Amino acid sequence: MLNLSSLRSFEAGLNHLQGNLPPDLGISLPNLEFFSIHSNQFTGSIPVSISNLSKLEFLQLNQNKLTGKMPSLEKLHRLLSMTVASNNLGSGEANDLSFLSSLANATNLKELIITQNNFQGQLPPQISNLSITLKIMGLDSNLLSGSIPDGIENLISLEDFEVQNNHLSGIIPSTIGKLQNLVILDLGVNNFSGHISPSLGNLTNLIGLYLNDINVQGRIPSSLANCSASSMQSQTPEEVEPKSEDNNLCDFLGSRCLIKVS
Repeated sequence: MLNLSSLRSFEAGLNHLQGNLPPDLGISLPNLEFFSIHSNQFTGSIPVSISNLSKLEFLQLNQNKLTGKMPSLEKLHRLLSMTVASNNLGSGEANDLSFLSSLANATNLKELIITQNNFQGQLPPQISNLSITLKIMGLDSNLLSGSIPDGIENLISLEDFEVQNNHLSGIIPSTIGKLQNLVILDLGVNNFSGHISPSLGNLTNLIGLYLNDINVQGRIPSSLANCSASSMQSQTPEEVEPKSEDNNLCDFLGSRCLIKVS
């Protein structure tokens, strides 16, 4: 790239740009705070040198054709938002998500979206060390396996947690019930087992709860009646009649609850 070492913001989204990202990107543009190339046709891997962008706050690489492994993001301690959704990222290895651990230094991170990629492997326990300011975490539509770590409870500011359309298994951790700021919880299309934890009834700000096609058993706990009737909308698939210990779920959730359990 040209000598643009003082550049702080680079935005080239919504074009038809293609080719590989320069391997020296993080060296040539050391002062970048905002980098957005979303909705283009870039290919190849994300340069390892991007790990040098210690001043970066916004990283938007979504909707391209990027491939390969995510580099370490350990030095990106100012990062506020990162989205790499809708690419072909992932190495096919069990440690595909190791880069999430390197984000622990981004203490003001608010948005992390890696949806619609080819990431494999398990969620590292270290996700519990991510910023307590994190509000949006989108991991859906990948090839993730294993269980959701109990330490998810540490992400106390989460409002939107989406892991649908993966291969996650094990029980749904009861610690999710401690995330009382959750508005959207999407666990659908996975391989969970066991029962729906009554602790989900603690999520009184919930607007959307998606439990479709996850292989859980038993009844829907009556504690879900604690979900705010003033902020939810009742819609369940016609072929499903969810039951609580009391009666039909819709009877006690009130008039505004979006719950999908097919």
